[in-house]
Formats: sequence, C-alpha cells, structure tokens
Amino acid sequence: MRAGRKKLGSRDRRHALRMNSEERQRHARLRALAARRRAGEPPLTFTARAAVLALTFCAVLLTLSYPVKEFFGQRGQISDARAQSAALQKEISALTQQHTVAQTPEQVELDARTRLHYTFPGQKTYIVVGPVPDATAPTVAEPGHAKVPVDPDSTWYQRLWASDVTASK
Repeated sequence: MRAGRKKLGSRDRRHALRMNSEERQRHARLRALAARRRAGEPPLTFTARAAVLALTFCAVLLTLSYPVKEFFGQRGQISDARAQSAALQKEISALTQQHTVAQTPEQVELDARTRLHYTFPGQKTYIVVGPVPDATAPTVAEPGHAKVPVDPDSTWYQRLWASDVTASK
C-alpha cells in the first residue's frame, strides 16, 4: 500500500466505481479544501487572478466609454443633418417649381412689361415726368405682383434693382 493513502472500505469502493469523472473531480476538490481547513489555511475567497480580471475589466470599460459617447453624439449629429437636408430638399423643390413658372413665355413677357418697362416693337411708351414721389406715392400693381413704387427719375437698372429688393422681402 502506498504511503499517505488510506484504505477504502467496501462501501466507498462501490460508490467510487459508480461516480463519473466530474463527480470524482468535485470530490477531490472538496477533499483538498477540507485538508486545507484542517491544516489551518484560510479558504480562498479573493485570488490574484480575480483581482487582475477585475482590473482588466475596469480598464476596458474606461477605454471604451469615450468612443461610445462620441458614437452616440455623432448619431445625433447625423440625424440633425438628415433633417436639415430634408428641409433643404423641400426648399429646392419649391424654388424649382417657381423657376419653371418664371420660365414660361407669358411670365417672361409680363415681367418684362411690368418690371423692366419693355414694350413690343411698334408700341409707344409714355413716361410721365413730375415731382419726386413721397412714401405715399401710388404704386404700379398688377394682380399677383409686388407693388413697386414708380420713380420717373430713376434709371431702368435702378428700377430693376428696386423691384428685386421688393420681391425678396
């Protein structure tokens, strides 16, 4: 018989034969723990391996916190940019529609007559020269157009600029 091993009784032998390998390992650990307790060693509660694992976990958590915060911040910026892009697309479509309406021959002719005071060949244009109009001066107004004060002393490009400024208000 080997030194340090005790002899198993018949009951223990039968039980040992019925145990699988996992049960044998568990029993071996329990026997080792019991032997340490008998020897006066404290039970293992917090090992160095657990401390290193906890420290590594905290380091990974701190390392990833800033990039995750930036990720969610950028997602917010992206959603704001998409909303702004959608608003700009609506504005572009409205301006495109205005542009197509302004390019029709009827609209071009109307703008040339009212804003630039153009006439067709053979038509006569009359400009009434008088005192400088004040703020309550009559204005040229046709349905659907901005009211632009008539200043007979102004040049054609001044009238064009004034109509553009008035239309942009």
